Amino acid sequence: MLLLLFISAATLLRCSTNLAGGGSESGNPVIIGKITDTNGAPVQNARITAIRPDYNPAIDVPIPDSYNDTTDASGIYCLRVSDSGSYNIQGMHLTQKTHFLMTDIFIAGDTTYVNPATLQDPGFIKALFPDTIDTAQGYVYIKGTTVYKRLVESSYINDELTLVIDAVPAGHLPSVYYDKLNTTPNPLLLLESLTITSNDTTIVDPFTDWVQYTGYNSGLPENCILDVHICFNSFPWLPEAPTIWFSTYSAGMAVFNRTSWTLYNYTTSGIPSDLPNQTISDENAIWIATVDGLIKYDGYSWRLWNTKNGLPYDNVTCIALNRSGDIWAGMDEGIGFFDKNTEQWIIYDTVTTGLSGHYVQGVTVDKNDNPWFATSDGVGRYDGVFWKVYTTASGLFSDITSCAATDSGNNVWIGHRDGISRFDGTTWFIYNYGTSEILQGRTNAIVPDKYNNIWICTKTGLTMFDGTTWHDFNRGKYSFLNNKIVHDIAFDDRGTAWLCTESDGVFAFRPALE
Repeated sequence: MLLLLFISAATLLRCSTNLAGGGSESGNPVIIGKITDTNGAPVQNARITAIRPDYNPAIDVPIPDSYNDTTDASGIYCLRVSDSGSYNIQGMHLTQKTHFLMTDIFIAGDTTYVNPATLQDPGFIKALFPDTIDTAQGYVYIKGTTVYKRLVESSYINDELTLVIDAVPAGHLPSVYYDKLNTTPNPLLLLESLTITSNDTTIVDPFTDWVQYTGYNSGLPENCILDVHICFNSFPWLPEAPTIWFSTYSAGMAVFNRTSWTLYNYTTSGIPSDLPNQTISDENAIWIATVDGLIKYDGYSWRLWNTKNGLPYDNVTCIALNRSGDIWAGMDEGIGFFDKNTEQWIIYDTVTTGLSGHYVQGVTVDKNDNPWFATSDGVGRYDGVFWKVYTTASGLFSDITSCAATDSGNNVWIGHRDGISRFDGTTWFIYNYGTSEILQGRTNAIVPDKYNNIWICTKTGLTMFDGTTWHDFNRGKYSFLNNKIVHDIAFDDRGTAWLCTESDGVFAFRPALE
């Protein structure tokens, strides 16, 4: 081979001398190669290492000394490995900060001469991760190299949790993986292979689509999740903020601080009900609407309001805060107003409101501090003095309603089956399955985000309306949501969407328009 022309007798003698007694048995395969710079000149004092292709630099045993060498004045290195097979050859010059990597070099026989390699300026990898990733134990590594970095060194760049890996050899690289320390190795493939360009940054964004949490891989006690609330307040008893509160179907409340889970149920915490419907929070406490009444939790005790102390019905289906922090509550057959200062209830029945039915499915408070109630027989609004009832005769899509929300423009949105209604203060506008791209089935929740996009959770998935265009989040990279029964969605301070489903647990993802 060409390399033989560059190897003098003195160099061969150096290789023999260095490898003899170097901790490896004689007769083991020897690798000899040459390193140059980008001008073709030999490079002295470059550190060269032979590495098995399946090597994990974070947890595998250190590479034997005989697998390493430093180039001489002619740029020559000599390595002895334990047996024949495929190896990667990695090199770096610590002073010049240049690198190279040769992959899948097959070593056979007593001595293998490999083609010369060129040291180049390295590139960079920018790996993006969801907020839910384990930053304490997680790490990223390039298999078959010495390149790895722990996620404790990650930081937020433009609201993205980012791990920057520098000094990455330019050229074609093997697979990139994520795994966690102090656990049984279970590497997650981030990228099958990639090409790194000198002085350039390659972005690895494997988690753009979604992360799923279920009763099998997280602290969720079951997979049917009815409601999600993100509490941005911190309390003495709950200093982490934000915390994400999930109302389960029949197993209490599951709370996630993006690192660990806490379960509140009757057995473990004394919460008065394991059947929550909805959660909200104020600056002092968590409020939970349940089948068994309204619950307040201040970190020290649970308080319950039901038919024994002020409510006409136990099943509180939905709740909302007004400007004063008092609570409007919907129930099976009534509407309640709870004054938190006096801790007294005012109850509104069909005679008071004019609504023909009082099974309340949703409540929202508009910018004028007026509560709106989505019921089984139309929509009711209270201005503090008078009640106003809206039905199909008023322009509503259907008298049977399922949820309510108010956007930043003070539009009131009402959910139905196969459609939604929007009220701008004067006129009702209708969006239904037949005339728009809203998904078919019951509308379980309508959630405006901070950009005033309207997210619609339905029996058949998730859609979003930006005021002009409908976006289907059930196809392409979001096809994991197709035909899922989606109950609710909420957004945290980093733009991560937390979406709860009927039977598939919770999905966390960063929405992006396609």
